[in-house]
Amino acid sequence: MNGGTCSEGRCSDAACSVQWSCVCLTGWAGDQCHINVDECSSYPCRNGATCVDQVSAYTCVCAAGFTRSCTDIRNTILISIKIQALSCSQAIAAMTCKAKLAAYGRPGKTLADYCSLSCNNCAGTGNCDMDINECESSPCMNGASCVESSVSSGVPVDRYTCTCSGGYGGKLCEKEVDECASSPCLNGGSCSDAANSYVCTCAAGYTDAPSGTCLQELDECSSDPCLQSGKCFDKVNSYECVCSNGYSGYNCEVNDDECLSSPCMNGSTCTDGSNGYSCTCANKWAGTLCNQEVDPCSGTENDCDKSHAECMHVGIGAHECVCHPGYRLAMLENPARTLRSARHRRA
Repeated sequence: MNGGTCSEGRCSDAACSVQWSCVCLTGWAGDQCHINVDECSSYPCRNGATCVDQVSAYTCVCAAGFTRSCTDIRNTILISIKIQALSCSQAIAAMTCKAKLAAYGRPGKTLADYCSLSCNNCAGTGNCDMDINECESSPCMNGASCVESSVSSGVPVDRYTCTCSGGYGGKLCEKEVDECASSPCLNGGSCSDAANSYVCTCAAGYTDAPSGTCLQELDECSSDPCLQSGKCFDKVNSYECVCSNGYSGYNCEVNDDECLSSPCMNGSTCTDGSNGYSCTCANKWAGTLCNQEVDPCSGTENDCDKSHAECMHVGIGAHECVCHPGYRLAMLENPARTLRSARHRRA
């Protein structure tokens, strides 16, 4: 049976009839070649693979993370599409379609890819002893480095990990990290995200110090804006000047006109100065505010005979002579003098 060859012969014992036996093809056994040899009985598949027995052969269904050898994959595909496995070049020339190899742990590869592998640098026995390089397809993005189980024992055999470059995250490092998510720009500053960095645009009155914070308030008094010895008080995005006496204005730039209140009296003239004023008094007035009458008896206007009379201030710019007993007032040519009375010397 099953392609076995029957062989006849004679028994050494004369009593025996004609003797025969079956010469079985590879993979079959039994006196009639009716038993399929179980090639999986020796547990040839490795790394947790499942063995599937075939006629004179077996196939390993690999666990996640492992694949069969390049040659085994190539030959399996060639057989499945009825191409005689003579050589890579003949196989590729005879193939009319692309064979998808997802079942062998290499999605997107074609038979031509695997022929190249098997002819050039194939390794393994076909028993799922080849660890799949999960990093071969360069899954990690944005300059990230890929690490798989053959490089690091901390990575499961069917996995890989991506070590992201600065500014990126996600399983595949496909996501740009938003450095503005933590709201690093303080005091109302606006944040602009960039690759692995951010830029703060500070609100008025603040500066970006330390860098990336907008923490420091500007000192608007540092330029000494208050004039005339005014005192400066810093505020957020502003300042306030407390001016010295006699000055006003935002920066104490205005010299107050103290003459506006007309402090000088009795027709005098006011002259404004720095934090003050001066009065130029009209005739017959004196004092800081020109509010004091000038006593004509104390100055040159006193024309009374001091030996025989007393001078009396009797009004604004006026005086009279009060004669001593026994004397009388003589008419003088001084219109400024007021003649109110005369005292005659007794006879």
